[in-house]
Amino acid sequence: QGADRGEWTGFNDFEGVTQADYSEPVVYAIIEDAEAIREYDVSVYGTQVLNMSWDISSYIPTSGGSGAEGITFVPDASLIESGFVDGTGQPRVSVNGMGGLIFVAHQNGGNIYVFDLNRNNGTLDFIGEYSTSYNESAGLEFDRISHRLYIWHGGSHNKLEVTELSSTVAGAHRQLDSVITYTQPHAGNLEGFARTQDDEPDQWVFLTIDDGGSSSLDWYDWCFFTGDVDGNGVLTSDDAQSAFYFTLGWLEPDPRESCAADCDGNGMITAGDAQQIFFDVLGLGDGCVDGIGVTR
Repeated sequence: QGADRGEWTGFNDFEGVTQADYSEPVVYAIIEDAEAIREYDVSVYGTQVLNMSWDISSYIPTSGGSGAEGITFVPDASLIESGFVDGTGQPRVSVNGMGGLIFVAHQNGGNIYVFDLNRNNGTLDFIGEYSTSYNESAGLEFDRISHRLYIWHGGSHNKLEVTELSSTVAGAHRQLDSVITYTQPHAGNLEGFARTQDDEPDQWVFLTIDDGGSSSLDWYDWCFFTGDVDGNGVLTSDDAQSAFYFTLGWLEPDPRESCAADCDGNGMITAGDAQQIFFDVLGLGDGCVDGIGVTR
């Protein structure tokens, strides 16, 4: 904060962290070996105070060394905006005073588990289990601007899946509506993911590598070379046309559009990029680079 740096240790098997109220010096951590969500006061640098702990072991799969890894908070406003529903298909927001729900990502099966926590008495309501596109999930973030989840699938996948909060019935539970999946920028056991919000001037992505030694943290420009210029998850001729207009200077792309239109990922938008996107729309191309930016 400011010019100060704080470091906290001694959390045991601490796998993920999130904040609910950005103005409050309180964080929520997922503790894998305890199969618990814990609330800590971190107002004093280097010192954490345990405020509350919620046992979620009866709602998630048996770990077997592959347990809960990711955690994020989703405010009620985003839940309403995105049409979020519980496991029975009914609209749901927090009723226990948190002002939102906690989402937990699990390595065993890759599903997302949602809880409504009560900070006063340590009770919780289990909202539902939601499938993703892969059978392992190691990281989880939520963008409060786009109202989308960013799910990092580690293990043998190393892919970033972006989903809506909306879902459809899929067997015994619901599946989150997937928007797009990005390929990994780095080999290794990638287990942690974080990104700046959509309205931040600096668009960055951070990835942590388990047992990565001197390469344990990667910092990337938030730049996905997908060809999907309008960001709706579907390649169309409009995307190719926008990329072509960028090359002519008829339109000025924002940072996200600039990355998406740079199909070959060389840092420039050219007519070749627009042509490649158009070929992909027709099913004649090999696709864009589709990776996460450039290491800073």
